[in-house]
Amino acid sequence: MLVTLLLAALLPGLATTSTSYAAPYATELIGSSLQGRPIVAYRFGQGASHIAFVGGIHQGDEANSTELINKAIAYYTDKPNEIPGGLTVYFIPNANPDGRELKQRANARGVDLNRNWPTQDWKSDTFDVTGPVKGGGGAKPFSEPEAEALWKYIQSNDIIAAVFYHAKGGDVVDTSATAAGQRYATTLARTLAYATGYIYLDSWPFYDISGDATDFLNSKGIYSVTVELSTYNEMDWSQNLRGFAAVISLFTPRFFNETGRSLSGRLLAYWVSNGAAKVMGNPTGEAQEQSSKQWQQFERGTLTLDRKSGLVAWKEGGAGPVEVPQIAPPTAVPVVTSPPLKLIGIPVPVKNKLTPVDSRSNELRDKVNKLQQEAHDLEQLLFQLNQRMNRAPVAPPALPVNVSLAAPPAQVAGSGAVDKQIKVVLNPGSVATVFIYEKGKLVRTLGAFSGKSGHETPRGEFKINLKYPLLKTNRWYEDDGTEYYLNHFMSFTGPSLAATGTPDDWGFHQMRIPVSGPNAGQMQAGPSHGCLALSPGEADWLFAWATPGTPVSIS
Repeated sequence: MLVTLLLAALLPGLATTSTSYAAPYATELIGSSLQGRPIVAYRFGQGASHIAFVGGIHQGDEANSTELINKAIAYYTDKPNEIPGGLTVYFIPNANPDGRELKQRANARGVDLNRNWPTQDWKSDTFDVTGPVKGGGGAKPFSEPEAEALWKYIQSNDIIAAVFYHAKGGDVVDTSATAAGQRYATTLARTLAYATGYIYLDSWPFYDISGDATDFLNSKGIYSVTVELSTYNEMDWSQNLRGFAAVISLFTPRFFNETGRSLSGRLLAYWVSNGAAKVMGNPTGEAQEQSSKQWQQFERGTLTLDRKSGLVAWKEGGAGPVEVPQIAPPTAVPVVTSPPLKLIGIPVPVKNKLTPVDSRSNELRDKVNKLQQEAHDLEQLLFQLNQRMNRAPVAPPALPVNVSLAAPPAQVAGSGAVDKQIKVVLNPGSVATVFIYEKGKLVRTLGAFSGKSGHETPRGEFKINLKYPLLKTNRWYEDDGTEYYLNHFMSFTGPSLAATGTPDDWGFHQMRIPVSGPNAGQMQAGPSHGCLALSPGEADWLFAWATPGTPVSIS
């Protein structure tokens, strides 16, 4: 790796020192883009545990992720003491410099750098928010110098956790499970969701993603998730500053007064992500090296890191190093977890900034778990209250006729609908694109699941009719009597549906949540029985935006 002074000589604009000021970071060259532009990391601290925050792997509409990381660099330059000793933090603002110069999502060859990683599902032809992309994954995994250089940098610096920033969605997306079913990054994803107030998603539901960086890193035992900023324009700075602090706190090496031992690096990352003291107890010895393995004894067993693969194994009751499976992480140990965040879109208040203080890290995580449980309990109470309420629909006032767009009547129910329009395009694979217009101008684009085969979403011209903030039903999904909660339900109706005698059986709503059964309380992503199912954040926004009478065109 090039040292700072050599990099400064090669790239004068990136010099980190001067005759009068020494920055609290070092700049390091990760590699070069296809067109020869530098990819740079800003390294803060010199601790044994290494984590990274990455922006700009997608440019174009998602360029605000680069601005966010640049602002983080400025913030921690001003307040370097907020990065505790024992930790090294890398900020990588622009993983796609050619895309930034060309103002496009992909690199200079037109390859999506977040589809170019050697996952089991890698493919050359990919998808993104616009639909199918021919050659979007590149000719082969790591065909692009930017992606390959970033992986080599992460590997050579033994980075144990990496958070990638994208736009848009206002959510934190967990990584896919490995072949052994292990989800290394779930604790990290839920911690970020709590700290930022973003929605936790256990997978990306809107279109197929292959060759993803976070999925690949997860398969290598590196804790990695995606954060989607709320819009293409904003950085959500205060939210993401809490997120940075939460991740820093989570992976900061710690000393255990109870046993007089310390814990850091990949063993710490596994410990905090798989139940911590509740499952493994505290360390009773310091980490030891044996051949290509690092292992450490805990009160209830042994953790072993295989340095060749980067994977970790836990042996309950074990003493000394154990064998670590090489093809995938081991079967997950029992983990004490709290329910997912925002199951039906009810916000969880962010009351405490997670400060990177070693002695308080366990206490803060306990508070996170308690708040998540309380949020879940509150949702159940609201469900029960909704069951007792009289939900008899009240017909909305008739829409005014011949309303002038130039001068709509003030405060007349439904009159705002003439200024709004929803156009839905049904795509292959039971997914749809929802275009939102105001006064003829496209203001927002949403993704949704549409009806599966045999239950296709109807096509035609409709209008928003009834709106229910929360609806409990078994009519639309299963024949076994399973009931579901549908949050932010808005029916649409029209002549073609009225002829069926059940004109309000189709609508927009948040992805369904089973009331009972093995998946109770877990939001279900996938094709619908004809409705248009959206993510929590987008369903909430659309419900607030649309009014009875808003035209809906589905083609």
